[in-house]
Amino acid sequence: PYFKAMPFLGEKKYGFFMAVIPMGMLVGSGLLSIINIKKNQKFKIYKFGALICLGILPFVFIVKNFYLMIPIAFISFLCNVIFNTIFNSAIMHVVPSDKRGKIGALMNTISGGLQPIGALVGGVLGEFLPIRVAVLFLLGMSFIFTIALVFVKGSKELLEYESSDGTVEELIEKTNGIVLES
Repeated sequence: PYFKAMPFLGEKKYGFFMAVIPMGMLVGSGLLSIINIKKNQKFKIYKFGALICLGILPFVFIVKNFYLMIPIAFISFLCNVIFNTIFNSAIMHVVPSDKRGKIGALMNTISGGLQPIGALVGGVLGEFLPIRVAVLFLLGMSFIFTIALVFVKGSKELLEYESSDGTVEELIEKTNGIVLES
């Protein structure tokens, strides 16, 4: 709808724009496959990726120049892959192998279940607000949630956890102050 509503965009530019998103994701995945991220850098890169991704994405809907939108989207989705990959690899590292399938299914169910709710909220906002304002509002909310997720207690320890640091139970105790009984 945004590309239809903006006179400087249109269907052809929408197609090109939508092709740039997976290109950014592929480049991000490629970078992660050739760069070895040190343990003490994981959280910094995760935080940088998350904040850049959602910090610059609103500018896609602020600038009125298609040729500025393209690099913004490319960089945003490159960073998206980086922070999601670091997060998912940390989860796989911390969750015991016999529970990974259940945890992965739960995470996919939650994210998949939230998509229709997001579409509903976006649709309702789009009916009452100009499309640009609705999208910027939703991206602003995503940015706020991302900041909360990045700065939640224990996220640095979780993302930088390695088995040589101790057991997962010790990680939980350290990050939450909870004493687990055997």
